[in-house]
Amino acid sequence: MPTVLVVDDHEVVRRVIQHVLQPLSLDVIEAPDPQTALELAQTYRMDLLLLDTNLPGMDGIALMKRLKAIPHLAAAPMIILSSRGGADDEIRALEAGAAAFLSKPFRTQELRDIVLRAIASV
Repeated sequence: MPTVLVVDDHEVVRRVIQHVLQPLSLDVIEAPDPQTALELAQTYRMDLLLLDTNLPGMDGIALMKRLKAIPHLAAAPMIILSSRGGADDEIRALEAGAAAFLSKPFRTQELRDIVLRAIASV
């Protein structure tokens, strides 16, 4: 079963994502902040990571760069989620190596489609 790490400081968002992804036979692990995400990344093999841009202490793109420096995560697709949703944010995320960019609020089918495409590419 593929493992997905969801990093978002809002518990409701993490729960919604978990609810959307679990029927896809994905094991969803949650982290409320970058430090917890980095700790979990040392322990678990992640097949996909969903990272919010607005996190306490470190933005999602900086976190993505740190996670990509971990050898067993270097090739894992990372999707950036943002409530800002501007074209500049999307370009910045994609140039930094994100597999996809998704604006919040998102449609559940859109999230499923992006996640399924990313998992299929692994």
